[in-house]
Amino acid sequence: MIHCDLMRAVRPWPVIAAWVLAAGLGLGCNEDESDPPPEGPAAGIWEHVHGELPPLSASLPAGVALRYLVLGTDQNGSVHAQMLSTGAGAWCQDLLYFTTPDAGIVLQIYNDTGNVQDKLLFGFTVDGDSLTLGDGRGHSAVFAAREAVPAELDCPPVRVVSRLELRNFPAYGTGLAFDGTALIYTREEPETILERIDPDTGSLLLPLSLPFPFTLVQATEQQSTFWTVCRCSPAVAVRRNADGDELDRVDTTLFPNPINIRALAHDEDGSILWLHGLDATGPNQLLRVDSDANPNVLVSTTSLDLYLEAMTWYGGALWAVDSTAGRQALVEIDPELGQVTRTFRTPAPDLTLRAIGAVGHRLFLLTRDQGTDGVFLLEIAP
Repeated sequence: MIHCDLMRAVRPWPVIAAWVLAAGLGLGCNEDESDPPPEGPAAGIWEHVHGELPPLSASLPAGVALRYLVLGTDQNGSVHAQMLSTGAGAWCQDLLYFTTPDAGIVLQIYNDTGNVQDKLLFGFTVDGDSLTLGDGRGHSAVFAAREAVPAELDCPPVRVVSRLELRNFPAYGTGLAFDGTALIYTREEPETILERIDPDTGSLLLPLSLPFPFTLVQATEQQSTFWTVCRCSPAVAVRRNADGDELDRVDTTLFPNPINIRALAHDEDGSILWLHGLDATGPNQLLRVDSDANPNVLVSTTSLDLYLEAMTWYGGALWAVDSTAGRQALVEIDPELGQVTRTFRTPAPDLTLRAIGAVGHRLFLLTRDQGTDGVFLLEIAP
């Protein structure tokens, strides 16, 4: 028979299926009702070396490959995977696990909202610095012990410095820009209003009005003009003053590979406009544009096949809200290489990240709480 704790762990599965899998793993009978020890022989940081476990692979989204399993001595752990698209980036999920005296291990994997996504049962053996997991159907994967998960494959939670509740919802697709006094975003209703927020107190300052519907503020230049993208013409970024007058435009249809712009950032010191979006002929692209030149000059195009919803320039790098592979994360991007260098989890499962902006040496997230339907401005310290 199966160890009683093991049966409880796989209770959502059909009972017969659990028995068949246990038999395939060679698990024997153990009627001991005591809890398994908190520190099992499988505890450690394990890098996936070779082999495949279809049940574990199926728990990952398409385009994501398993790299590490972390099994803590307190039965907590995590799955660390890597996105295979250009730009890479990490994909992580929490898990709980336990082992049984019958050489079984249960991995209970959680999704971003904190709910159980999968419960997986494997047989396991530990031989020195090697961990082998098997599914009892001829599939096995081998893992090697490591000291730590590499920083580029880790997903620590981002630290929140302060949390301010706001009154008005942001429009979908807005950025978060700084005009020298206030953080600015496009209001959901009406979209012609630009909300201005004191970043220290969360107080509403005098709003601005742009006489153009569907126009989303993404960034500022010289703290007094706004780079905007209109849903009516997503391939074009337009710089406007506070009265709505057009001062400059970047039309990506004039470039070899035009994109529909989803995220935009401006590097004030380098006079560079960064544009990211979908190239109709291929993967998502990151465009580097000299916006001071007349006409504007495309400096470089880098394949960065991620679904970025918002972006800002901060500390010599691009920081973005990434929604690739069905999860939201905060990512730091090396703009020269077009590679994600660090990935951070959202501060809380119920928070949806809507925009990101910088104020000098400070970084902010505009978020919406799905539980309370509240809007919050978070200062973070990644």
